Amino acid sequence: MPRLHPFPATRFTAAAGEPERFLAPPYDVIGPERAAALRELGPHNAVRLVLPEGPVPDRYGLAAERLRAWLDEGILATDPEPAVYLYEQGFPAPRDVSGTLTRTAIVAALEASPFTDGEVLPHEETHPGPREDRLALMRACRAQLSPIFLVARDPAGDLERALASVREAAARRGPVLRARTADGILHVLSRVPPGGEAGLLGAAGALPLLVADGHHRYETSLALAADPDAPRGASSVLACVVGERDPGLVILPTHRVLRRPPSGAVDWRSVLESAFVVEALGSGGERALSEASRRARPGELVAATPEGAWRLRATPEALERSGLDAPPAAVLFDRFVLRGGFDADPDEAVRSGLLSYHRDAGEASRAAGKEGAAFLLPPLEPGRVWELARSRHRLPPKSTYFWPKIPSGLLFRMLD
Repeated sequence: MPRLHPFPATRFTAAAGEPERFLAPPYDVIGPERAAALRELGPHNAVRLVLPEGPVPDRYGLAAERLRAWLDEGILATDPEPAVYLYEQGFPAPRDVSGTLTRTAIVAALEASPFTDGEVLPHEETHPGPREDRLALMRACRAQLSPIFLVARDPAGDLERALASVREAAARRGPVLRARTADGILHVLSRVPPGGEAGLLGAAGALPLLVADGHHRYETSLALAADPDAPRGASSVLACVVGERDPGLVILPTHRVLRRPPSGAVDWRSVLESAFVVEALGSGGERALSEASRRARPGELVAATPEGAWRLRATPEALERSGLDAPPAAVLFDRFVLRGGFDADPDEAVRSGLLSYHRDAGEASRAAGKEGAAFLLPPLEPGRVWELARSRHRLPPKSTYFWPKIPSGLLFRMLD
């Protein structure tokens, strides 16, 4: 079973300024404009470590030098004793749920094991480019700069009860970090009181863990641990674990945009009708398209093209060829639109500029331009993600968007 344990966290000190100024999203959701805005927040924002400026390979050395300087200057400090942390996120609920939600996680070190061992289960494929990038950064810094986000099975509620008992004791001691970032998310980080770790970690690691977010970073950690010259701490990974019963466990879709139809295609409809029944949708605008995609049933997705907006329902033949019962929309897009229409895999398509990913349906529709098409996907339910992971089926990259993301800058884990 997964083995979780306390670790000596490296954290920002008061010398770094207000936490709102040093927290940053994970590297893979930071575009150039967002990166520039984060750097403007202050000289110690975590983006300067997880997404350093400059060309390859200079930026990796720059991040390592910066990390060492912040340690030397007292901007960062390492706890004298290993600990486990509670991390709570309060955030506005998605559109179809009212009010606010709170998600509670534990932060610990997880002994990394190959996916084939079955202790940690992936649910998505990865791209080689990000793996190589994260490995070079981790080698240079000799540190884990962002936690992996995992989900723990909790069929009997043991983890839920353990969290409830520890949360009260942690609240009495007070948080070590409290911040509300510009996106409206409240972040509260507390140290688990001594004596409370064992039951918490035992409940979290009682069954295999699912990688929700951070597949590239987990695979990078495995690659580094296999290196004969790896730092002694490389066999474990910085992990943020949420129980499957948590009411704040939210999955949003990631939409796809193809910049042009396949070469030689008369129009988009002729491409799609080879695997889908194409049904015209009304012209209700971006909001209506987003709602139609959210309500799509298994085997369906929505396409917005220059020729019109359509609901795509996979034909019985396509469903059979997918090899899955009720295949997720990301699988249908990958198999019958991207590979079937363009004979390209996601990595090739991203590298060539053909394919891009978008969280917002309106943004995806606008990004398609005058020739391209936006493919709007419904969200996957957590239970369905678990089913696919347990059957060892890996979805295409960016099939899920566990929201909100776990930020960088909460704490780091040094590997030396």
